[in-house]
Amino acid sequence: MGVPYAGELMWLLSTPVIFGFGRSFFISAWKQLRQGSANMDTLVTLSTGIAYLFSLFNLFFPGFWLSRGIHPHLYFEAASVIIAFILLGRLLEERARGNTTSAIKN
Repeated sequence: MGVPYAGELMWLLSTPVIFGFGRSFFISAWKQLRQGSANMDTLVTLSTGIAYLFSLFNLFFPGFWLSRGIHPHLYFEAASVIIAFILLGRLLEERARGNTTSAIKN
């Protein structure tokens, strides 16, 4: 990760993934929160949101950790990968469901 501006580049690339492709997770989690319940979208939202916010803090305020002798880590890519894997899983599930439905009809 010795690339200059790697943190800013990861931030730039992960923001559309998290808030664009992952928007449905955040909306669903908010609706569940208002009803006083939780589902898988709540877990995805919490994990990706915390990773994103923690990375944002570490990107802009690295001195907070460096003054304590800790190297600040960024987890932008982890948050993006979680969203991508969950969406890929949903896509594969829908495809399998469609294939099963067509196989039953035949």
